Amino acid sequence: MRRELSRSVFLACVLQAAVLAAADDPKPTGWRNDGSGVYPDATPPISWERVGPVMKGLRCQAARPKAEGESGTSISKGVITDWLVLGPLDVKDPKDPKQALEEELFPKEADVQPDAGEQAAGVPWKVFKTENHFADFEAVFGKDVQQKIIYAHTYIYAPVAGTLTFRPRLNYIGSKSLTAKFWLNGKPIIVRDYKFTVKKGWNSLLAKVFRNECRSQFYLKLDLHSSEPCEYESRNIAWSVPLPFSASPPIVVGDKLFICYEPHFLACFDKANGKVLWVRSNGYNDAADASERLNHPEIKDADALAAKVEAIDAALLASPPSTKAPAVRDEHLKEMKDLMLKVDPVKYKPNAESVGNAGYAGMSPCSDGKYVYAWFGTGVTACYDLAGKRQWIRVDNAGWQHHGYGCSPILVDGKVIVYMKGLEAFDCKTGQVAWQTTWNTGPMCMYGTWAKVMAGNTATLVSPTGNCVALASNGQLIHGAWPNIGCLIASPVSEDGIVYTLPQFGPLGRMEISAGGPKGATVKNLSPLDISPPQFPFLHMGKHDYAASPICYKGLLYCVDSEGDLIVVDVKKGAVIYQRKLDINALFWSTGSLHVAGVSASLAIAGKYLYVQGNMGDTLVLELGPEYKLVAKNKIEESGQSATWDERQESFIINPVFDGKQMYLRGEKNLYCICEK
Repeated sequence: MRRELSRSVFLACVLQAAVLAAADDPKPTGWRNDGSGVYPDATPPISWERVGPVMKGLRCQAARPKAEGESGTSISKGVITDWLVLGPLDVKDPKDPKQALEEELFPKEADVQPDAGEQAAGVPWKVFKTENHFADFEAVFGKDVQQKIIYAHTYIYAPVAGTLTFRPRLNYIGSKSLTAKFWLNGKPIIVRDYKFTVKKGWNSLLAKVFRNECRSQFYLKLDLHSSEPCEYESRNIAWSVPLPFSASPPIVVGDKLFICYEPHFLACFDKANGKVLWVRSNGYNDAADASERLNHPEIKDADALAAKVEAIDAALLASPPSTKAPAVRDEHLKEMKDLMLKVDPVKYKPNAESVGNAGYAGMSPCSDGKYVYAWFGTGVTACYDLAGKRQWIRVDNAGWQHHGYGCSPILVDGKVIVYMKGLEAFDCKTGQVAWQTTWNTGPMCMYGTWAKVMAGNTATLVSPTGNCVALASNGQLIHGAWPNIGCLIASPVSEDGIVYTLPQFGPLGRMEISAGGPKGATVKNLSPLDISPPQFPFLHMGKHDYAASPICYKGLLYCVDSEGDLIVVDVKKGAVIYQRKLDINALFWSTGSLHVAGVSASLAIAGKYLYVQGNMGDTLVLELGPEYKLVAKNKIEESGQSATWDERQESFIINPVFDGKQMYLRGEKNLYCICEK
């Protein structure tokens, strides 16, 4: 009896210890949490903002104001929705766009302050209210607008006087571009400056647009934002810290936040207050082996420079938001590069003279809860404990790839797996090669992260192309062929054994992965699904362009293209259930590589809400489900990095990350913590 009791007590203690150990053992985390982008237990705020005082109470209306107190429509998020439009009007020489804009089609056109129904040039002004950012002139005037003039006018109310910057966008697919002129209160707005000063009270804004021969739709998109210098007003932003440029999303491990930044640094923050805990360099000098160190004194010089950059960055990350890194930082990094090229001009040559669209540090780190792993587009992989002690580092430089690299590392079965012209798996404990795959069909220019998909007990890796499925255990290809194709940006997602891949252009790919077969998993291709919404305006090469990774949750697949078109698919029926042109601010083809993709931040789900982020600081919060339900629209204003000729907003191209009641947003200049205050 006593023996049985002792055995019962022993078993109870073992069970309790196992439960406690499981509770203390954090789940592995990496890009988009586990790759799915779903945070089912998160409860972050649904509303926040950071805007300037002029933008705070900005309003617009089509009708001529009759009193100072008329409310109008809020444009505090920077979107003008209420217009009066006039046209289309003929010009003397439709082959000369410049002359067409200079030709005055009615007396004192710049000073016009119209009202609905009033006439100019023999035609009436019409009220036009947009449902999103796009003022689609064809919705008012039909298709007969080729080589003609359209006027668009709105009244803007400013609570205080101040300077604003605006971004006009006119669709430009075709052999020739649209052209336009703008006036504020009768005074021309200088092109390529796009700044104007509003007076307190009502202001008059006029656009005159000429459409050349152009095969795409005819619309105007006009966004406003605060002009620097500006004292911003914030709500529900707990803290923010400056960071050198990076396209890397952070990860949360316990009470710490980890993030990579350019060109080869890993930083650790206290997630509660944004305090920097440590910064580690992962340059070629750090990865040099003992033999190289013995024979090349240049490495010690590079080490000394790396220590200086670490110190600069530690001070920078502890500075007020938007603090710029000193110029000497770039000088030190260039010196380090030159020194390591002397050591080995092949092994230590960066994959391109330019860092590519995502930079060298555009990948998310990953963690098994005890260690954090970082991979960089230079070919360097490193492992640290949570206190910042390096466990191992290695370099596997496969050389240049068009646009650089963007695939985040994946943790599978005790291995950290990276992609650089091939898949490479390293033992998490030692950093030694577990397996490598190479192919001779040329560089696979994939920028999305490979998906881990389980087939029973067999872990498989699915490429962003969707036509490569490999075993995580040894890298053996079990489906498809290693192709030579490029520009695969979005990452695959899966639910109930079905994998969905979204190429940059083209239909939605589908495949079924199940357990069984000689390799432990079988793959079956399913018919692709056309999800392009042809009724919406498009821009990129005349096609719908997908850069953001989709998300699949409870039988619904959510996709957003670079233009901000939301497409929701019922995956059981294999049919689109709704499409919506989102009222979201996104900028295309501007100066700097961060702007080329418009809405490019991958989708994310927190609790019962979908978060969609534009690259100009807008974030929409939508209720999940088969119908479109907008819950909140949020905006963060901040000046962007230096550009060649214009001022612009800080760019946001990174998916949000959630942790309980907190949300972390990575901009090109700052890391923000969003929390109810």
